[in-house]
Amino acid sequence: MRVLKPVAEASKTGSWICNRCLRGLRKSPFQCATYATRPTTTSTAKSFVSKAFRNKSTKAKATISKKPLAKPPSAHSPTSKNASANRKNLAIILAALLGAGFFLAFSDGARHSYAAATRSMRVLYALGRSVRDYQIILKDNAEDGDEWKAVLKACHKRCAERTLKAMEANGSIFIKLGQHLSSMNYLLPEEWTTTFIPLQDRCPVSSYESIADMVLRDTGIPIEEHFDEFEKVPIGAASLAQVHLATIKDTGRKVAVKVQHPALEEWIPLDLSLTKFTFSTLKRFFPEYDLEWLSSEMEVSLPQELDFTLEGEKMHYVHGSTS
Repeated sequence: MRVLKPVAEASKTGSWICNRCLRGLRKSPFQCATYATRPTTTSTAKSFVSKAFRNKSTKAKATISKKPLAKPPSAHSPTSKNASANRKNLAIILAALLGAGFFLAFSDGARHSYAAATRSMRVLYALGRSVRDYQIILKDNAEDGDEWKAVLKACHKRCAERTLKAMEANGSIFIKLGQHLSSMNYLLPEEWTTTFIPLQDRCPVSSYESIADMVLRDTGIPIEEHFDEFEKVPIGAASLAQVHLATIKDTGRKVAVKVQHPALEEWIPLDLSLTKFTFSTLKRFFPEYDLEWLSSEMEVSLPQELDFTLEGEKMHYVHGSTS
């Protein structure tokens, strides 16, 4: 009765009391008087709930606003030090790359080293991938099965095409080597020999500018002082040399001039070493394909083929013997 009496009195006035105040009537029966001054209706209840919610939200915002904001990292904090170190490292890397770029651009020795590394990586990549490819295929011992033979043929073709790309990219004596391998159908699988057949007609062509520079470097005299006319486009090209039509300056005689590809002199020592290493590696993994004799033969024959003085002496000898 003590609790219900104030409730009954309040109801006589037409006002209403919220549940929160009802629970605390023992302390203050009319503590919600500031809110409950109108008759109890649906709209009034909604108004009260909305106002109470806004007050609660305002208090929550005030509580949040009282929390101290996080201070930005100082210049001496670990985070700031790490960011500074990262920026410094990035600047050092960029400076190193720029320095390397200038060094490669203006240093002949650096350009040669970079090109030599590129040529070597082409050969080593093709060799390593092919050896690994065959190792995986040859683990299967079902050599009599037609399915396994088809898989092996596909491996032959895949490795041959990979090797062909490396040969074409490097050029030089690798073109001649590929031409030789294309005729070895008595030893190599058919997929290898047929893949290398395009090398018979796909020979490099050196530019006229490189030929003129080589003539000046070897003779000390510009090519224009040797010939009245010198056709800039060769009439034929092979793996080691190409032929130009020209007119000798003093006599006016029409001649065919055979000139080496200028890049041969620079790359033959490296290319011979790569060829020898390749065949030695193949013999180690696949003893039945011993091609070391081919690299040994190239080491003997190539210097003779590139010695045009020796070739000229042989031509004079043949001319004298037939006249």
